[in-house]
Amino acid sequence: MWEFSLYKIGQILLPYAKRKVRFVAWVKVYLSWLGDILDRLRLFRGKSLRDAKMTPQICYLEKYLNDRFNSTEIKIVEGYSLGPWMFLAGPPAGDVDFYAVEPDNYCYASNVTTDVDFVVEVPRELESECNVIAAIVQKFKMVGKSFIIQLI
Repeated sequence: MWEFSLYKIGQILLPYAKRKVRFVAWVKVYLSWLGDILDRLRLFRGKSLRDAKMTPQICYLEKYLNDRFNSTEIKIVEGYSLGPWMFLAGPPAGDVDFYAVEPDNYCYASNVTTDVDFVVEVPRELESECNVIAAIVQKFKMVGKSFIIQLI
């Protein structure tokens, strides 16, 4: 359905008496605008179909990112627990387990941690695209799952 030539259809539908060189050229110019609209519609349809087929499965999300950024090095691995954290302000209520070199830095106990469900490993060449990758993963991941992007 999508593979046809508007120019051929335009010529076939012209009455025989109107098939002069100048009139055919005018019809082709008119149809070039429709051809441009049709090309943009084909691109939009392809993107929409790819998004509609997208599932929150990790393997498909990884394939989608690799295809989008023309890479084979983007990996999605199992998450882990992050922390303890270094804060610049001051400790909240509680004991300080470790005192850093500078007087304003504190490292808190291990109960201040965050669990990450999965990690997206991105090569350093795609560092400028990390915001786009994060937006794509945020759009297609399962609700309630958390992730981080790690440069490798």
